Amino acid sequence: MKSTSRSDWYEPGLALKLVALDNEMTHVDETDSNYADFASDYDTEVRAYCSYLHDCIFGMSYKAVSPGEKLLDIGIGTGLASETFNKAGLRITGIDNSPEMLEVCKKKQIAEALTSCDLSHGQLPFENRTFHHVICCGVLHFFGELAELFRETSRIVKPGGTFAFSIMPDDNQAGDYQKEISDWDIPIYKHKPEYISQLLTENSFEQLKEQRLLTKDFHKRHYTLMFSVIVCRQK
Repeated sequence: MKSTSRSDWYEPGLALKLVALDNEMTHVDETDSNYADFASDYDTEVRAYCSYLHDCIFGMSYKAVSPGEKLLDIGIGTGLASETFNKAGLRITGIDNSPEMLEVCKKKQIAEALTSCDLSHGQLPFENRTFHHVICCGVLHFFGELAELFRETSRIVKPGGTFAFSIMPDDNQAGDYQKEISDWDIPIYKHKPEYISQLLTENSFEQLKEQRLLTKDFHKRHYTLMFSVIVCRQK
């Protein structure tokens, strides 16, 4: 593989954003159908809602990654979250429920392997300690119980590797997670931060950073949707 230096992929316009970020410490069938309907427009729509989850995940992780390392993108979709990691020289593998989204991702030629996988089962089709890093961007709020997925992620990531993901946090709910129906008529789940912390501890992850951010609402007018990006390391 050709050696890649940071100067080959690092965009000067991203510098201040990355430094600032680094300093900051289902229904499955219905969801699949919705993603299939707008797979070709997904990247444009994400930007229209001013959703920068993918930028945050890279910005908070980039100091921990190196060219040539293997990264799994759980719920890779069109590959939006993996594009910059690919530019950084990482070897990308992606899994997703939606064949339509995977087809868009395939055309970008950023991944070594793409696999259709039902994420609702939690089980991941990989051998132990396969990946240096795992990311999961804009996915976990479509699932309530996350224990199996976190166990599987812990199994496949190498010691010292990172797991970066996003959730929709709810600090005030009584249970581990709460189901809501979004303005898009899709079930979503908001997770209690203590629940996420418990899962990380149980699966030998050490939380390194967390950054909360807002995205625009259904009408793309107001910043009302709260997300949290978390980066942790496998002990």
